[in-house]
Amino acid sequence: MSSDRSKAKRRGHGEGSIYQRADGRWAAVIDLGYIGGKRKRRTFYRKTRKEAAAKLNEELVNLRRGGLVATSDVLLETYLRTWLKDSLEGHRAPRTVESYTLMIENHIIPDIGRIRLGKLTQSDVQGLLNRKKASGLSSRTVGYIRAILRSALTDAAKQEIIVRNVAANTQAPRGERKEPKPFTLEEIKTFFTVVENDRHEAAYVLAGTYGLRRGEVLGLRWSDIDEEDGVFHVRQQVQRVDGKIQILPLKTKSSRRTLPLTNAVIDALKRRRAHQDEERLIAGSRGTETGLMITSSIGTPLSPGNFYERYQDLLEKSGLERHTFHDLRHTATTLLVRQGVHPRVAMEILGHSQISVTMDVYAHVVGDSVKGCISFY
Repeated sequence: MSSDRSKAKRRGHGEGSIYQRADGRWAAVIDLGYIGGKRKRRTFYRKTRKEAAAKLNEELVNLRRGGLVATSDVLLETYLRTWLKDSLEGHRAPRTVESYTLMIENHIIPDIGRIRLGKLTQSDVQGLLNRKKASGLSSRTVGYIRAILRSALTDAAKQEIIVRNVAANTQAPRGERKEPKPFTLEEIKTFFTVVENDRHEAAYVLAGTYGLRRGEVLGLRWSDIDEEDGVFHVRQQVQRVDGKIQILPLKTKSSRRTLPLTNAVIDALKRRRAHQDEERLIAGSRGTETGLMITSSIGTPLSPGNFYERYQDLLEKSGLERHTFHDLRHTATTLLVRQGVHPRVAMEILGHSQISVTMDVYAHVVGDSVKGCISFY
């Protein structure tokens, strides 16, 4: 056993060894060479020799590929950038990766990025959160920064790079929760009347009736509409990622859903098809065919920003106060509540991934501001 230990100590940079400890566990040792003038080794413990050999091989492959060496001596900024590339890209929605990257590069790295991973403390993370709140960031944004760090450090702990997740017990500064502001029944009737025959009318009706998100509305294709069976399918979305408009799959299985068509929606879709036929004639050779229902005047995917500006213009024309596009989603939820639709059914209509999200929205529907409903069936 002692000879095995001596062999482990004599290994060169990029090599490894395995030996059994006195307590029966197996140790896999990888030599990391000199870091900061000191010889560094990383040791992993497993119950069996086979498990230790597999772990050793995994770490050696990572090291030889130039990947992140499993050591807490790396800077937090190095770890976070590698974590983004190895753990998020290809596994999370591009919009999510972009959002995480912006938070890491603009808020986390400039503040605490030069701290070594193994020396990062709960106080360091809490200090970052407090400073960001004091700088004027919203409580929601500060909470998002904390969530990103928690996720990244959870993975580091799972990989045995660090002993514990120092972000786990930090506190995100509390702030007033922004309450949803659904349209009243009179407001939504006024809005639907004003937008009738607008080129984007169908998008507003779909959002206000079924709670479709902006990206989901912009991602609808004519092939998703099945008038024969009286349903339509929500399968993709349009988002701006890295400055480019992209058509992307929906993030979760619950977001992909099939919903019944109402007569009001069918009428709005017919008017939209007539508008699009006219636009094709005007565009001529400049036009393009994407199969999307809501497009620019030449048939290309519509910019979410331009779509939102047009929405605000129509609100002003309606004589209504400003509403976010997401308020149409809250309006649909409110109408479902007033109908007495069971939360589980509402969850499927809205595409929520958890019933708790639906119940949270249901809990905020109070008073008599909205009476009556839009019939779904």
